[in-house]
Amino acid sequence: MFQTSPWQILQSKRTFYFIAAVGFLFKYWLVLGEEIEPFYRPADDLIYAQLAESWYWWAEYSAYSFLRPPIWPLVMAVVDYLGVPLRLFQELLLCGSSFVLINCFRKNGLNALTAGLCFVLIIHHPGWLLLANRTLRECFYVSLLLILVAQLVPFANRRLMTVRWHHLLPVGITSALLWYTREETINIAVILATFIFIFWLLRQELPRWSKVVRQLLWVSLGLLGPVIITGLTIRTANYARHGLFIPHEFAGVSFKRVFKQLMQIRPQDPKPWATVEQESLELAYEVSPTLSSIREALSDRVGPRWAAVSIGQTKDPNEI
Repeated sequence: MFQTSPWQILQSKRTFYFIAAVGFLFKYWLVLGEEIEPFYRPADDLIYAQLAESWYWWAEYSAYSFLRPPIWPLVMAVVDYLGVPLRLFQELLLCGSSFVLINCFRKNGLNALTAGLCFVLIIHHPGWLLLANRTLRECFYVSLLLILVAQLVPFANRRLMTVRWHHLLPVGITSALLWYTREETINIAVILATFIFIFWLLRQELPRWSKVVRQLLWVSLGLLGPVIITGLTIRTANYARHGLFIPHEFAGVSFKRVFKQLMQIRPQDPKPWATVEQESLELAYEVSPTLSSIREALSDRVGPRWAAVSIGQTKDPNEI
């Protein structure tokens, strides 16, 4: 007679580890030997590869210098230095972050069999194959986002007054990496943390509001501290190299001013979903000496490539 019932076996963490290992090995076999080639088009694929080649700051200023936040180019540079294929690295990162998240849910009550099947379904989703087959930052971004959720979930079972600011330092570090990978994720981190705080407030008996507010401020220090320090470090490095105290070039005042002025030019037949029309550019060349000075460059090599991509997306030859 078996001392352990089949249901207990399915509930065991070993079952989860076994299913996860089988699913991972099959996924590894699918992608083994595949390589990534940056798409030579006016998108970020080649730009990120060029930024990584120069370690972001160790190159003369050009049209690609600090065009995007530095975290993902630096990660690509480290991966290349270590000799690890980028495709393999991204697949391992996606599988690892998915495993961390699902295992976190398993520890908090999710059935082991269900957890294992969820992990297998996630890593074999067709979207992963496309996501990990580009040099874009989205794969790294999604992986960090999964890790962030896994870091925040255990705090729902902690008592608010027992949490210290240094307990949230890993969450803050992940949030900093996310923010300077793609500048939209700090909002997600704040929203997730807010849900945890609301859960604390509704579930637990708390002391006076003055103590609660003081505790929340101290806890927030661990979340926001790494983001602020990372931002100052990146801005300082950009200032030392290029003389601009900004996180990346698109965040510069000059770019925002030019973009705002360009958007004020209204074509005769505007479309709300079009960012910039070719007609707007032609009008801008006539009224702006600065834009007219780069007209040849935009029309020589970059312009036709942007036009080709725009036609493929909008089916309108007048868009760019």
